[in-house]
Amino acid sequence: MANRLRPRQAIVQFFGLIGVVAVTMAACQIHFSPGPSAGLGQPSVGVLFVGNSLTYYNDGIDHHLKGLEPSLHIQSVSEPGYSFKDHAQSEATLNAIRNGDWTYVILQDQSQLPVINPAFTEYYAKILNQEIRQSGTEPILMMTWERQDSLEQGVTTENLSTAYTALGETLGARVAPVGLAFALSRQTWPLLELATPDAHPTVYGTYLAACVLYGFLLERNPVGNPYRDANISVDIAAYLQRCAAEILGYEA
Repeated sequence: MANRLRPRQAIVQFFGLIGVVAVTMAACQIHFSPGPSAGLGQPSVGVLFVGNSLTYYNDGIDHHLKGLEPSLHIQSVSEPGYSFKDHAQSEATLNAIRNGDWTYVILQDQSQLPVINPAFTEYYAKILNQEIRQSGTEPILMMTWERQDSLEQGVTTENLSTAYTALGETLGARVAPVGLAFALSRQTWPLLELATPDAHPTVYGTYLAACVLYGFLLERNPVGNPYRDANISVDIAAYLQRCAAEILGYEA
C-alpha cells in the first residue's frame, strides 16, 4: 500500500494545512489500532450501521458504501434521533448485533451528545461495545461533523475529534474520521454544501462519508472508484473521493 500515511499522520497534516481548527495532536489519533484488510471478492465482509438520520439520509451511508464495494454485506438499524442510549435499549438493534455475521459494526451517536454530555455517550457506548465484542465483531466509531447550529454549545470539528478519540481510547476502538473529511472539504470548497445547519447531510455529505468508510474499512484508496450517485457529477464525485483519500493518508 504505497504512499499511504497512517491516519494520525494525515490528520496532523490536515490541521497544519487549514490552520483554522486549533486541536491538539493527541486528539487526532483516529486510527487507534490496526484492523484487518479486506479486498475485492470478499463477500464475507459484513458491515452493520447503528446510527440515526445522519446515517440514513440520502438512501443511507450503507447504500453508498455498497455502491462503492458491491461485495459487502451491509445492513443499517439507524432510527430518527437515536442516541447510543436508544440503541442500547433497543431489542431490534441488539438482535441485529447478535444475530448478524458482521465484520464491523459502525456506531454513530446523536450529533451533539459526544461533546455536550460525553459521560452519557460513554456509558451507553460501553454497553454497545460489549455486545459487539461478545458477538466476535469489531466496533468502529464514526466521528460525525461540525454542527453549525450548535457551535455555541461547542459542537465543532475540534471538539468532536477530541470526544470521539477519547471514547475510542476508552473502548479500545478505532475511529473513522468522517468529520475531519467534512472539515477539509469545507476549507477547500466552502460553497459545496455537505450538511444543513442541524448536521443532516446532503447527498454530497453522505457520499463523502461512504468514501471515508470505504477507505478506512477496506484499506483501499477511494480515488478512481467508478460508483457515484446519479445526483452527483463526475467532477464532484472525484473531488469528494480525493477529500476522503487525503484525510486517510492516501494519494489523492
